[in-house]
Amino acid sequence: MVDAPADHSGDVLLIPGTPVPPYLPWTRFRRNQYAGVIGEWIRSATLPGDLVLAIAPSGKAAVAETVEAGRRVIALSRNPIESLWIAVELDPAPMSQVQAILTQLGDLPKGGRPLMSHVNQQYRSRCPHCKAEGIAEWFAWDRDAGRPFAKRVACQACDTCREGPVDEQDLKTASTFPAQPSPAYHLAISRVSPPDPDTRQDVAKLIQLYTSRNLSALMDISHRLVQLQGPEAARSVVSGIILDALDRASSLTNYAAPEARPKSLRPPQRFLERNVWLALEQALETYAHATVQPGLREVTGNTIEAPSVSALLTRVGSGYVLTERSVQDLDRDGLRGAFKGLLVEIQPPDAVFWALSILWAIWLCGDKVPEGVRGFLRRRRLDWEWYRAGLTVALNRARPLLNAGSTVLILCRPQDPAAVRAVVGAARSAGFELTRWIACPPEGYRLILKTAPARGECIEDSSVTLAQRLLRERGEPMPEQQIEAASIMITSNPDLVAVDADQYPSLVQVTDRCLWFRDPQTVEQPLADRVEELTLRLLLQTRQWKRTELIGALYRTFGGGLSPEPALVKACIEAYTISKADDRLCLRPEDIPQQRHVDIRDLRGKIRLLGRNLGYDVTRRLNGDIVWKEGRRRPYVFRCTTMASLAAHALGNPPACDWRRCLVLPGGRAALMALKLRRDPRLETLIDAQNWSFIKFRHLRRMAEEIKDRSEMEAYLGLDPIVEQQSAQLPLPLELTKRPRSRDRS
Repeated sequence: MVDAPADHSGDVLLIPGTPVPPYLPWTRFRRNQYAGVIGEWIRSATLPGDLVLAIAPSGKAAVAETVEAGRRVIALSRNPIESLWIAVELDPAPMSQVQAILTQLGDLPKGGRPLMSHVNQQYRSRCPHCKAEGIAEWFAWDRDAGRPFAKRVACQACDTCREGPVDEQDLKTASTFPAQPSPAYHLAISRVSPPDPDTRQDVAKLIQLYTSRNLSALMDISHRLVQLQGPEAARSVVSGIILDALDRASSLTNYAAPEARPKSLRPPQRFLERNVWLALEQALETYAHATVQPGLREVTGNTIEAPSVSALLTRVGSGYVLTERSVQDLDRDGLRGAFKGLLVEIQPPDAVFWALSILWAIWLCGDKVPEGVRGFLRRRRLDWEWYRAGLTVALNRARPLLNAGSTVLILCRPQDPAAVRAVVGAARSAGFELTRWIACPPEGYRLILKTAPARGECIEDSSVTLAQRLLRERGEPMPEQQIEAASIMITSNPDLVAVDADQYPSLVQVTDRCLWFRDPQTVEQPLADRVEELTLRLLLQTRQWKRTELIGALYRTFGGGLSPEPALVKACIEAYTISKADDRLCLRPEDIPQQRHVDIRDLRGKIRLLGRNLGYDVTRRLNGDIVWKEGRRRPYVFRCTTMASLAAHALGNPPACDWRRCLVLPGGRAALMALKLRRDPRLETLIDAQNWSFIKFRHLRRMAEEIKDRSEMEAYLGLDPIVEQQSAQLPLPLELTKRPRSRDRS
């Protein structure tokens, strides 16, 4: 097999990827994955059969997309809970097997009855409506009062669930909070077996996040995992379902926002105490729904997953190993220079998640949890400096494992400049050079690194000079955080001081988050218009595009500080393309230049004819504008365009007019036009001040046919074209003259 070129980072396909929200259970601590970005990088940076290393993958994409590309991958995940998530995503068990194991669990004896009945019996409560006996789905607690105040009960007599206040019986049977020493409490802490008193105290605080009732039920359930029989994949899913209950049955579930991700280990003032068994059943329902989704499909099997690293190394073709080993452990397998690509996923440091996940992992897996991660039981604060130190160690140990010419893809999900500082600082310290990057707000950054010789000092430049340069090159306002992150990556200087608009008179905040020049200088054409123009040019040059390749071509031209946000790229593509088989894109037939030339000529003729019919003097300027005049007044000026490029009309010299300027454009550009106005506050202000109206081609044709009197003109300018409905065609009044963002996006 021929090695990849020594330096092919410029040819690597770098795209933002498509956000894929988590849809399995245990989603509160999970973030979006980004389909496509890893697969396209793999295909462009490596060859079939090559070996790839993935550090800290956040989901199955790192493994699945590498395997689907015909490569082999070793995925390292130090967090046992994240490993469980990925394993289940890669190899989801049939619903029938999972349900059979949960049935086993529910039938195991406890207190002379099946475990399911025993647990549900702890949540018996009267219906707040009819007072019949039922099973509570949850009790709502007041943390400071130490007692429940509300409940939701499944009532068979009412044949529905009822919510209402708790009664005296509920208060008598209510468990204590926080959990007090009891058999379940001692079992919970003994299973963690912290060796020193300080760690034991920290573990006790985590255990006390549960009510005594919920802790007892969770210990009864998790303690019986070893008794369950069934396929390994199905047992992993059941562990994940129990994990979901461990999460949602804690006091960190906010009464007002049950799905919110906990940000601290302090319970909210009002929290939910969920029925543990019902939490299991709800997680099972979520899993059942997820298994029929197209995004969750089996990509593994005996032909893909290797039983060990050594087995993967001898495999011909694609395959993977998911392991909780560290990077330094791989060197023992003789892997120096073996990897043709390295993937690192950057996640925000989250002490809450790590403390809880290690506790849950010990309860579920016992001694299988590595000693090296048990220290997170005590840590209550993790920051980006801590993350930078750890990432530096990982990259230093990974560097000798890379083949000459290998590229590194870093998926930095946080938009926080502190994350960029950590990544750039760690990369420099480990001997890597940043060769390409794109910003993908609000979804972070994608960076390409390669190994580099020792370098001298960072590029020195003031933050304000860099900010001015970025703004001038983009030709439009830019968020402060994005300026700061871009400046760090351009200079490879993690210690660069952030720009502060208050300290520099040349810059001003045009919104709460965007900077622009106080007195605009000579700047480039707005980035949004350039991205639109390049999109059209690429579609005219090549008949069909694979979507990811078209996106990659746009980011190859507009990368780094000129990176357009994914929403803008998507809007530009959707404004000009139609989809064909295999997600291939091609230019809309009506957007072929010859056809648009015919459209413009026809529309100008209709505008002239309509103006004359309404009694105006009609003239045409050299630039093609149509002017309706009445004596010395010019009430209306019409400008026909095929693009959503606003700057040429609003930022330059607007056409001379005494009342209303009308921009006539294809309906397919409406959504793109609205997005450009939302993202650039200058344009929105000027459009209002210059009294521009926007008219779609088809609506202009309607106006030419239906307007018979001048008094109808303004009314028609406030109407969008007829909206097709099943039973009728209705005119939809919209504020075209003020808020183009609300117009029909067809």
